[in-house]
Amino acid sequence: MQDDRSDLLLFIDLGFILLVGFLVLTDTTPRENVALPAGEEEHQKLDDRLIYEVLFDVNLDFIVTFMQDQTEVCAPSGLETLAECLTSMAGESTGTVFVFLPQGRATVQQLVSLLDLCYRNQWRCTVDS
Repeated sequence: MQDDRSDLLLFIDLGFILLVGFLVLTDTTPRENVALPAGEEEHQKLDDRLIYEVLFDVNLDFIVTFMQDQTEVCAPSGLETLAECLTSMAGESTGTVFVFLPQGRATVQQLVSLLDLCYRNQWRCTVDS
């Protein structure tokens, strides 16, 4: 019984020594310094972007609104006409952002289809919570 305890303590000691050894050998210093953005410059960049809100429902009826002055830009029905509308707006500025807002009983698959459309056309898109 006494011999079994000494073997157990020996294994615990060896495990602890190995753990401490790995911690000592592990390099935890940062390898690169990443420049953080300045506060005001970042806000200026966001202000220069054209942000459009895209409301859609389960029937894929869309309302595209310009966020800065809340004007309705277009109201397409279907993905093809939405793509034409968004293409014309994305060509206006490189900083164009589309914010998708599902309404009513819109499905997740419809949202995924819209995000896929953005990915294929290399547009900046996001989903409002």
